Amino acid sequence: MSGIYFYELAKDNLSNLILEQAAAKYNLTNDDIKNSVNFSKFADLSCSVAFKIAEKQKGINPNQVAIELKKKIDDRKPDFIERIEAKGGFINFYFNRGYISRAFTLAVAENITSNSGFQKFLQFEKKKEKVIIEYPSVNPNKPWHLGHLRNALLGDAIANLFQLYGFAVERQDYIDDLGLQMVESVWGYLHLNDKVDKKFDQWLGEEYVQVNKHIEANDIKQELDELSALIEQDGTYESDLARKIALQCLTAQYETAFSYNIYHDVLIWESDIVRSHLLEKSMDILQAGGFIQKPTQGKYANCTIIDFNSLTDIPEEIKSMEEKAKVLIRSNGAPTYLAKDIAFHMWKFGILKSIFKYKQLMMQPNNRPLFTSESIYSESNVELNFGNANKAINIIDSRQSYLQTLIKVAFNAIGKPELASNLKHLSYGEVVLEATVLSGRKGTWIGYTADLLLEQAEQKARSLIKSKFELSKDEYDIISKSIAISAIKFEFLKQSPEKKIIFSWDNALNFNANSGPYAQYTYARASRIIEKSTSKRIDETKANFSYNITDYEFDLIKEMLKIRGVIEKSVLEYRPSIAVLYINELCVLFTRFYENIRILDSDANEIEYSSRLALVISFKYCMDLLFSIISLAPLNKM
Repeated sequence: MSGIYFYELAKDNLSNLILEQAAAKYNLTNDDIKNSVNFSKFADLSCSVAFKIAEKQKGINPNQVAIELKKKIDDRKPDFIERIEAKGGFINFYFNRGYISRAFTLAVAENITSNSGFQKFLQFEKKKEKVIIEYPSVNPNKPWHLGHLRNALLGDAIANLFQLYGFAVERQDYIDDLGLQMVESVWGYLHLNDKVDKKFDQWLGEEYVQVNKHIEANDIKQELDELSALIEQDGTYESDLARKIALQCLTAQYETAFSYNIYHDVLIWESDIVRSHLLEKSMDILQAGGFIQKPTQGKYANCTIIDFNSLTDIPEEIKSMEEKAKVLIRSNGAPTYLAKDIAFHMWKFGILKSIFKYKQLMMQPNNRPLFTSESIYSESNVELNFGNANKAINIIDSRQSYLQTLIKVAFNAIGKPELASNLKHLSYGEVVLEATVLSGRKGTWIGYTADLLLEQAEQKARSLIKSKFELSKDEYDIISKSIAISAIKFEFLKQSPEKKIIFSWDNALNFNANSGPYAQYTYARASRIIEKSTSKRIDETKANFSYNITDYEFDLIKEMLKIRGVIEKSVLEYRPSIAVLYINELCVLFTRFYENIRILDSDANEIEYSSRLALVISFKYCMDLLFSIISLAPLNKM
């Protein structure tokens, strides 16, 4: 029995065994039984099917049913089951500890240590489907604040999870370079004459705040409207300047991204969507599908709108809205954000064929190129196969739920319900520091940037490790930075996406429980054990667990056996938090094992020594895999 598939196969095996004895007599289906076999605090696996039977056949005592079934399957139990008991209506199964432990550690030895990697270890089939994951799509006129950081960390973890699960993954960043915020930033660049004296995204964000203060005191609406029109025209000085400013800001933002080990495949620019005529083509498709109208009178005269009253099967959240229409193209011909977003998603799913050209913007620290879209009019650039996804996941905060729903409504209206169902909006709650709401226009993000958070984390980590560990100066530098990143990532990602985060330094830098530094410290313990051992690899002939295995050992083995199911659950529920909290569970059990068992006991026989060392190596590889989900570098020494 495969060590990685163990729980899935064990449930199938035991379900089939019970099914043979109970299905005909009690009119049960395979699902009735399989769904009743689960983890238990009182046994290794437990079956509650007797209660289902008692529910169907009134007057039957579930405990008597459990006793009867236990007797029928006792002599036919598989090798991985040591014993079976019937108690309180449950059929409880207890594993053969040596059998299970050998199966798991051999799976590690045969798959990971043979350089075939995590994919073979997990045994997830390679999928034919391509998934586009969009994050963090920060406006190119400010630095990342903590909300943007949460978006980016979620997007990175989701992308890593789907890649592990076997999907082809494309990591996209959408650059909104035509919105009002960009117009105001270009106006400030042209009129405020401030000297760039710091990291460009920080400087531009602070200038954007000053522009909005100027707007509150002065009427410059006409200037902004004229500037907006010039920026949207291809080939003007203003449009070239806007692209230059946005690109300079993006380059600075990517310094932040790289410091958190966050990378992308391609940037798609809003201006390229407009200039490549995707917008007009998307409007033609919507028009043919009866999704849009263009009134000649009234409030929406000469606008292109979605009239909700003319649509059927629309979500309740839209039906209940006071406004019964949504503008896509304004009367002056200017498209709204929603119009461009619908066109963008038609391109993502291949409804609109890709006509972008691309060029390599930079080589990232992970040695992968970052490409950027270019207008169809660009010369000497290449055509690449970006887009054409089967599934799209957008990491966007909860305030954008309404617009994401409208994109699905548009897909349904043009006869593409399968695409609507394959568009996933992963929303997330805000990040709170001292009850401050982070706003770009008001500048409340100042002092709460992702750059400053990492800088503060490094300072705090350095102070902590100096009081705990004796290291060289270079080691302090490397380890304090790694701990800082792990502290932030773990604290952000251990929360379910929809929950608000109140960031706590005490929790984030806790070396004793449920934090990134605790996970790294536990990993370093395992690394030191392996380094001190005389055995350099798992010896299959000696690591056979043919001794009285303790609860400390077997509890860790059982938890590691869940790794495949944990990753699958994280993918299917779009929740990296499941995998992150699982890291903590493994670390807690490893710590108990470490503190209660003399792993490198010189007096132990070779079987115990090799078996326990195999367990440590297996733990280390599991942690490597889990750290890869959150792009976290493990530490071998602390």
